[in-house]
Amino acid sequence: GILFIFFSLLYAPSVFSMSTPDSLLSQLSHTIENKNTYIQQKTDRIEKLKRKLSQDANTLEEQFKVYNKLYLEYRSFKFDSAFACALKLQEIADKLNDPTKITYAQLKVSFIMLSSGMFKETLDSLDAINIANKPDNLKVDYYALKARAYYDLAAYNMDNYFAGRYIKKGNMLMDSAIALTDRNSL
Repeated sequence: GILFIFFSLLYAPSVFSMSTPDSLLSQLSHTIENKNTYIQQKTDRIEKLKRKLSQDANTLEEQFKVYNKLYLEYRSFKFDSAFACALKLQEIADKLNDPTKITYAQLKVSFIMLSSGMFKETLDSLDAINIANKPDNLKVDYYALKARAYYDLAAYNMDNYFAGRYIKKGNMLMDSAIALTDRNSL
């Protein structure tokens, strides 16, 4: 929760207009003081999506969209709930028999596993994905996520033998992601 609020603060437009560290600390203090408000707002959005799921989301396409929104709300808030949503995305994508949605859902499951520190499971999951013939945006996500997995693994191991290899693999995968990215995109 606090990490989410901190990163939200970093990307808030008002932060970029501040010029002194004191004003940044003041904004951070204000954000921390109001964390319960931010948590309540997130909880309200989640409850609204859950209601929509139980009332309005009748088709598998609609369910996929709502579970994706729930996943996005949960991913930096509650890993176990985000993981459950990602698994539900996989289940629905399989029922739809949509290869793009299946890959998308697999990437979401892999992201949560990596964020939970499950390096082997993440790499196994990513290795099982057939990224050929998928849209470039999924390929970018795939290569960037796999690169992050190797970078995180290197940071976790912090040894002279394996860390260098993991960083090298991460760099190659990141190069693949960058090659598929529009030059004018963030």
